[in-house]
Amino acid sequence: MGRKKQFNSWTDDEIRNFIGKAKGGSMGTIDEFGFPHVLPMWHTLFEGLIYISFRIPKKKYTNLLANKKMSYTVEGGDDFNSYHGVMIQGDAEFVDDEEVLSRFNLAWTYRHFGSDADPYLNKIKHKERAVIRLLPTKTFTWDNRNMDLD
Repeated sequence: MGRKKQFNSWTDDEIRNFIGKAKGGSMGTIDEFGFPHVLPMWHTLFEGLIYISFRIPKKKYTNLLANKKMSYTVEGGDDFNSYHGVMIQGDAEFVDDEEVLSRFNLAWTYRHFGSDADPYLNKIKHKERAVIRLLPTKTFTWDNRNMDLD
């Protein structure tokens, strides 16, 4: 029996569906010394792109100001045979359009809290925040569920 394709076998729709169902992933930036800086982050799939919001000033913020290159990885599975995921590499673009930010903030709020009444939102709404969208240049998927180990 032939081995099924394990890497880069997902369609764009499969990638969007997978990312859309996940609440978080790992965001990688490059620090001032050239080392990866990887953190767990929540994301929102908004207008077809990954958007990420975070308080500033933070290390990821200063990293992205200096170097807009980043990656975002979402993974799933409980063991080797079910391990699967996607890594997207690209450029971070800071969002400053007030109309887009307003729509995004509403989508983010309902995505992660279910309503705009969650107490956490009152805690963070007075903090300075940045919103970025990931402009993809390369996408890599893996799916051990497709492996034929026989």
